[in-house]
Amino acid sequence: MLIAQTYLEEGRLEEMEAVARQYLARHPGNAHLLNFLGYAFADKNMRLEEAEQLIRRALEAAPDNGSIVDSLGWVLYRKGRVEEAIAELERAARLSPDSPDHRPSGRRVPGRQAARKSPRAVAAGAGIGPV
Repeated sequence: MLIAQTYLEEGRLEEMEAVARQYLARHPGNAHLLNFLGYAFADKNMRLEEAEQLIRRALEAAPDNGSIVDSLGWVLYRKGRVEEAIAELERAARLSPDSPDHRPSGRRVPGRQAARKSPRAVAAGAGIGPV
């Protein structure tokens, strides 16, 4: 798994995906692997449908894992489903209150409170264009 992480950090997405899928072939129910690949896709704003499916499979294996819930929130946000994203990110914060990534202020979704009123403002603040 470290190899896949290294490829991801180096921006070698094809190699990362190939290695991650090899691991998944051997360990298809591994929540960490499913979340890793799903989050990698979501973070790169690619294959968002597959990313959500992978992350939801990870949640089936580990429903109370704050990191996986956080990943679900991120992919939902990337898909423009801001209200659902906020709910999942808040749930991640409750599940993992000590994680700096899951604190209510949010590290990745700018203007969470404003998002309830204007998803476009959040998208603009994140630099991803209109939702």
